[in-house]
Order: sequence, then C-alpha cells, then structure tokens
Amino acid sequence: DDDLSTLAGTDQASARSLGELYQLRGQGIIRTTTNNTAYPADQSKFRAALRDLTTALSKTPWQPAAFYWRAVCQAKLTKPAYEAVQRDMEACLQLQDPTEACAWFRLGRAQLQLKRYNLAVESTSRALRVLDKHGGAQQSTETELIFGLRSEVLLCRGLATLSAGNGKPSAAATMDFSQIATDDPELPARWLGDADLGFAAVTELHQAFAENAFVSQRYAQGLIVKGAAEA
Repeated sequence: DDDLSTLAGTDQASARSLGELYQLRGQGIIRTTTNNTAYPADQSKFRAALRDLTTALSKTPWQPAAFYWRAVCQAKLTKPAYEAVQRDMEACLQLQDPTEACAWFRLGRAQLQLKRYNLAVESTSRALRVLDKHGGAQQSTETELIFGLRSEVLLCRGLATLSAGNGKPSAAATMDFSQIATDDPELPARWLGDADLGFAAVTELHQAFAENAFVSQRYAQGLIVKGAAEA
C-alpha cells in the first residue's frame, strides 16, 4: 500500500511506529535500487524513497537513520543535492553518538563536491579515527556497511587535501594514495561506474593504479587540474 498511514492510529505511539515504517520502507528501496545492476539506476525509485524518508522525519524527527538514508538518497539523484546531503548527515551525527565512520565518510564526500575541502579533510579524518580505533573495521552497529570503506575514505581525504592546496603536490595526499595502493589495489576497478562522486577522471585514476599500483604526486596534481577544468 502506498499510504502506510492506514496501518496506524493517530496517537503519539502510533505516529512513532508509522515514522519507523516509512523509514524502513525508504531504506529498503534505496538498498534494492542500489544493488540492482541496471544502469542508470531507476530515479523514480530514489524519488519514492525520498518521499518516504521525508514523511518519516515529519512524524519522528529524531530518527538518525532516516536522516542518514535520506542523505544517501539525495546523493544518488541525477542532480545530487549535496547541500541537503551535508545537512542531513550533520543532523544524523548530532542525533546519535557520533561514532559512525560511514556517516563521517559520506559527509566528507558531500563536502568535497561542495568544494569545502578543509571540512572534507576534517570529516574524513574523523572517519579514519573511528575505523582505526576498531582495527580498521566498521562496527556492527553502524547504519550501513560499506565494502572497502577505509580505502574510500583515504581517497576522499587525499583528493580534498590536494584541492585545498590548489592542486600543489602534497606529501599528506600522496601518503593517503600510497596507503590505498598497498592495502586495496582493487579500489579503482570498483570505482568504475560509481556515479556518487562524479569525478571526471575516474578512468585515469584506474589507469594510474593499474600501471604501477601507486599514484604519484605529479599524477595527483594533474587529476585535480583536470577535474577543475571540467567542473
């Protein structure tokens, strides 16, 4: 049934249950649509999930998971609403113990897209601190489990670091890229076809890793210059 309100009454307890139902349905739509191999993803599904999660928050505005999944959904739209992604992820982190590496990572990705590079470095560094505290693995209590999360975070922080320095060679960024090459050489292959970040140079990134499993300072600088020119 498109209208879940028929499943609950009008008292506060029922409104809470109804909000949770909308949140779970919206979350389920996002997971199913994202896991579908069809490309491009069905945007009507994401719009439906967005409606459900917004309804959930209108009834239970204290749900961190609803803010989290609405942010994920807004990042997957054809025209991602990164300002809204940042707001929702910040709300998510404020409403719960801020120890979710995936939330800090997705916040950093939005800030990178918004060219708030120093904030992106800060958010991704928070994600890494959480992961490193738990031996590099996500906690089972997190809202979402992201395969290869630590490498994704390192890549986002490296790109944000370079961008914050206007593309100048950065020892910190190169260290992040080198760590990826050592720990997760398959990351570039996973990135091909991933539209979340929207980098124009994903193919070049893949080629750089495939060539010698290391991203040089010179290459990293060229990546940022190319991305800025095509933005």
